[in-house]
Amino acid sequence: MQGTINPKGDNKIEQLFDLLEENINQHPVGKDSSGAGIVGGTAFGSWREREYEFGNRRRGDNRASTFGFNRSLLSFSCNSTVDETGCRRVGYTDTPWKTRNYAAGILGLHEEIQDFYAYMSPRPEEEKMRREVVERIERVIKDLWPTADVQVFGSFSTGLYLPTSDIDLVVFVKFREGDTLPLWRLEEALRKHKVVEENSVKVLDKATVPIIKLTDSLTEVKVDISFNMKNAVKAAALIKDYKKLHSRENACSPNANTGVLLIEFFELYGRHFNYLKTGIRIKDGGCYLSKDEVQKSMLDGYRPSLLYIEDPLQPGNDVGRSSYGAMQVKQVFDYAFMVLSHAVSPIAKYHLNNHGESILGRIIRVTQEVAEYRDLITMKWAALSLNSLTLKGNVTLLVELQEMEECINNLSEEGAESHSSSPPPSSSFSSPQSSSASSSDAVSAL
Repeated sequence: MQGTINPKGDNKIEQLFDLLEENINQHPVGKDSSGAGIVGGTAFGSWREREYEFGNRRRGDNRASTFGFNRSLLSFSCNSTVDETGCRRVGYTDTPWKTRNYAAGILGLHEEIQDFYAYMSPRPEEEKMRREVVERIERVIKDLWPTADVQVFGSFSTGLYLPTSDIDLVVFVKFREGDTLPLWRLEEALRKHKVVEENSVKVLDKATVPIIKLTDSLTEVKVDISFNMKNAVKAAALIKDYKKLHSRENACSPNANTGVLLIEFFELYGRHFNYLKTGIRIKDGGCYLSKDEVQKSMLDGYRPSLLYIEDPLQPGNDVGRSSYGAMQVKQVFDYAFMVLSHAVSPIAKYHLNNHGESILGRIIRVTQEVAEYRDLITMKWAALSLNSLTLKGNVTLLVELQEMEECINNLSEEGAESHSSSPPPSSSFSSPQSSSASSSDAVSAL
């Protein structure tokens, strides 16, 4: 990696690249629902060249996937230019949060994390769009069961969702004892009201937690619907509470350096944590558990999973039991620790091409497709929020969703006619891919 590898032979990062490539080839990254991703894989070239197939999966299946981005750093400095702010650019750099230069070292990483947080935090238009998705689905549910209570849980409820995260809904409704969950009845109603994309609905009635998975027809937001899962709402409330707490006073201080905290996290869970012998307890302030002690309380010869995390709402339940690839995640954390530690070290400032480069971008990226998707949401829902237009001072014209859609399309067509030398801008929300070359959640989630 230019600017980070010691030319005299410090090739640990190169070795990590090769190790990650081998592991990723053996254990391909699965789909998720996030909006950002730890960098993995070994693809070269521009983002347009990376839109094609990786393994048996197309990038288009997950607009947030950054699988295959790591080695693009190798060519970052090639054919690059410095813009008016002094930042080095190579087309789209996958770091849209970086609009300024930062201080050197760990302080600069802290500053960049603050900008990343500000950029990735939900925009008002994204919040409004998701609320409308929930309302459309809730109307269908209330039409079937007028007394039903529909609640949001998961990342949308806690405010921790990413741009391409799905929405988790739970329906509380009374059924007669012995009745099966009406998953198929709700699925039929959603199709009838054209709330869902025709081929997107999946009913998982045999799963441990039966759910309906769907994609909203208007926004392409993915939604999971379950029934009568009380712990789901409790878990969301618990996470909201934990967002206010931290056992280390210096970590919850307003003056805490988030760069230090991030590197310490990667060091702990990438290098020092003993996954074979140690479990994690969340409740009562949090602590580590001996897996030997945990196993004594487990029935029928069950053993704690490799990533054992005690359910704070249901003691005895291992929330990590269905996880997979924990050791690959550990290796990526180790890689992130090495890269960030090297990037903030005192000698890093002497490296060529260091000025203007992103430190955080060495481990995490946001695809151009996600950036364009967010901009499209912002544009359309800012316009749609003006759902009442005042005419002649006192007359209010209510504009329906489809009418405003046609209005935006007409304006786009008129603009294209007046600028015939340039292609017409895309304004069809149902196909955001049309505005980019190439989807849940990274950012695959950390």
